[in-house]
Amino acid sequence: MPHIPILGHTTRPADGVAIVPTELVDTTDLYPRLLYGFPDSGTKIGISGAFRVPDDYDGGAAIVVVWRTAETSGDVVFDVDYTAVAEGESLDPSSHQESVSETDSAPGTAHLRADTTLALTASNFAPGDVVLFTVSRDGADAADDLAGVVLLEGVYFSYTVAS
Repeated sequence: MPHIPILGHTTRPADGVAIVPTELVDTTDLYPRLLYGFPDSGTKIGISGAFRVPDDYDGGAAIVVVWRTAETSGDVVFDVDYTAVAEGESLDPSSHQESVSETDSAPGTAHLRADTTLALTASNFAPGDVVLFTVSRDGADAADDLAGVVLLEGVYFSYTVAS
């Protein structure tokens, strides 16, 4: 299953989401980069952006959130809200096409990679669609009890390829 990165120049963090240089969290900082930091805010905060569905898309749609934390216990809740827009449709939707949620646990050792996969409705997408999205940490959800900052390393659109 291919994965395409969907964070980039169109990504905008909401109030409360910090841009965190790796020099502030990594010991060696061998690969300096910027991360998105989601604090334990007790509210739903996210980052929004857009991406294009690849021409070889054939289903199996999912969003994969790659993250880490200094915390060694607790659960985090990720939400994805999105609308897939075909040519000739409005790029200013009034509601989400779909909203999905997934709860995942801290890996148990600080700064280990964790991947959380949020399955999407495959029939909502077609090759060439532009997808408007928000990926959030839902601190308002009672299941989110991870006490510290969650750092996003990347967010990817995963899908199956047309044969």
